[in-house]
Amino acid sequence: MNSQENKITFNRFKRKTLHILYLLTKHTFLNIDQIRNKKLTKVILKTDQVYDERLIKGHEYRILCLVQLNENKIVSAGNDNLIKIWDLVEGTCCMTLEKHSSSVKFLLRLSYNTIASSCGNNILVWDVLKGTCTREIKNPSICILCLFRYNSNLIFIGSKHCTITIVDCSDGTKNDKVIDFNYIDISTYSILKLNKLGDLAYGTSNGLIIRNNGSKIEYLKGHQNSVTSLLKLSNKHIVSGCKNGLMKFWDIETKNCYRTIKAHDDQIYCLVYLNKSLLTGSIDNKIKIWRVSDGTIKGNISSFDSIKCVIKINLKQIAYGYYSSIQVKNIEYI
Repeated sequence: MNSQENKITFNRFKRKTLHILYLLTKHTFLNIDQIRNKKLTKVILKTDQVYDERLIKGHEYRILCLVQLNENKIVSAGNDNLIKIWDLVEGTCCMTLEKHSSSVKFLLRLSYNTIASSCGNNILVWDVLKGTCTREIKNPSICILCLFRYNSNLIFIGSKHCTITIVDCSDGTKNDKVIDFNYIDISTYSILKLNKLGDLAYGTSNGLIIRNNGSKIEYLKGHQNSVTSLLKLSNKHIVSGCKNGLMKFWDIETKNCYRTIKAHDDQIYCLVYLNKSLLTGSIDNKIKIWRVSDGTIKGNISSFDSIKCVIKINLKQIAYGYYSSIQVKNIEYI
């Protein structure tokens, strides 16, 4: 076999290997880091399993954040200083994590067995398989206003005074990065990664700001109040939610707002994209479902308490927290 034939054979093998990796990451909850590190002891297939609609109770006080851990489990936390992991099939709590001395305002899923939480000004990293806190990262000088997962190790912390703190959860190192927004005092309430180049969008007390990897900063005109939530719809479009209930759709290439909707009567806390629909949750006690194509409303879900966290479970269902309970809801026919 000559060198040309060797090259052809290698390229075929490479294509097949890449295709297998693609299938693994698409149809399971594995990621490339797990595959590279040969952590394949537990492979959970992604399915379209539909769970029973139910009200899950277990927290003593208000739930502030929800994340999906894997296909069958979600994680909640709130004002009772506890993190709880729930089995969606049984509707029961399968683990409680206790170490926080104050309310848990933010949760992030870092990997299949790792989450991060905020406690006051500190970040705690948890191994949810063992139920242990593996690292506590102290940030005495900042006030945490948002958490953003940049990759499986790096967390961006939004705070006051134009400061973004970058934390490496693998070793606990951190870097306070002062970003010159041309304002003396500006707070960051939400962060969104726009592309593979590392361009970021910041929802701030002065509106929506785009900062590319080369540090160029652009202000997107439109919001007159703090931008409290951001969501990426595609490589070209994002949507932002505002403190006064306005929702705006943006073209990232032109930096123009092409649609504005008065979505709620009060602050929009969460945005979720689900099956060509957009869900908004607000402290006006409502979740609204919108058609992304034309911005018209499809339906709404009313609650007796403010909605601060909504997550997608599958293509047909969501979970949201209100006061001390979690509601699993089917929205297929709404």
